Parts: sequence; C-alpha cells; structure tokens
Amino acid sequence: MSRYLDLYYISGRYPDAFPAGAPFEMITRQQAERALTAAEKIYRIIKGRLDG
Repeated sequence: MSRYLDLYYISGRYPDAFPAGAPFEMITRQQAERALTAAEKIYRIIKGRLDG
C-alpha cells in the first residue's frame, strides 16, 4: 500500500514534478481514488495499533 502512495509523494505535491505538465493533468481520477483508498487503509492499521 505505501509503495503505491510513494509514487505520488513528490509528483502530486509539486507543480513542476512532471516534465509534461502539472500533476492534475497527469494523475487520473482512478489513480487518485486508489491512492486515497491506500491511505485510508494505512490510517486504519496505524490507528488500530495505537488504540490497542
């Protein structure tokens, strides 16, 4: 899960990360949704470990 998010760590934050255009032009909605799902899973895992 975190490996998938790593693909977007730099490229999604900086407007000049992609030579061909801005991140919003290069990252698809499907990729963004998949990244969000991965982040939510990671959050739940960490929260579960901290809570209990």
